Amino acid sequence: MLNKLRSRIAKYNRIVVQGLDKVGVSPEVITFLGLFLTILSIIPLIYLTGYIKFIIFIGMILIAGYMDVLDGELARYGDNVSKKGAFIDSTFDRITEVIFILYLYIGKIAQDPILLMLLISTSLLISYVRARAEALGIDMQGIGIMERAERIIFILCAIFISNILGFIDIDILLWMIVVLNLVTIGQRMFYIIKKI
Repeated sequence: MLNKLRSRIAKYNRIVVQGLDKVGVSPEVITFLGLFLTILSIIPLIYLTGYIKFIIFIGMILIAGYMDVLDGELARYGDNVSKKGAFIDSTFDRITEVIFILYLYIGKIAQDPILLMLLISTSLLISYVRARAEALGIDMQGIGIMERAERIIFILCAIFISNILGFIDIDILLWMIVVLNLVTIGQRMFYIIKKI
């Protein structure tokens, strides 16, 4: 869903990537920074109060997400693409996503453990289905409505709508995301079965 947007901002990313490459920053450093920033994002949820804690939390997660975009582009730009880098990046993506969703509970943003368990499970299943398909040689780029970036942005939007604007209970929005995740799993499975 966000692939079209990524292609539009690619030229701006390229400027950032060229600067990082010029000063000798490696893709792995960017990957570790993304994970580190995600881990640190619990701090405002615990130590701050009011709307500002949600705004800072959302900002930190967005920056961490942008790091995930940059590391791959930096690897391709510097011709540093490797199996090791791809494995580390993919593994850290799963770790950061689980941490992010757990922080919804720890930070008392959402308190339904079953809902959050389903959110984590369906998110990991989406990634598993893609990994399994790509191991079979099937390209899964852009398949399904809820790729990783969409899931994170939708959850951040849910936090903003519920905790900052106060429009609707966050559990309702998160249940909607779980349903969209299930739809995505179905889309990917159907696509793979057709390709096999």
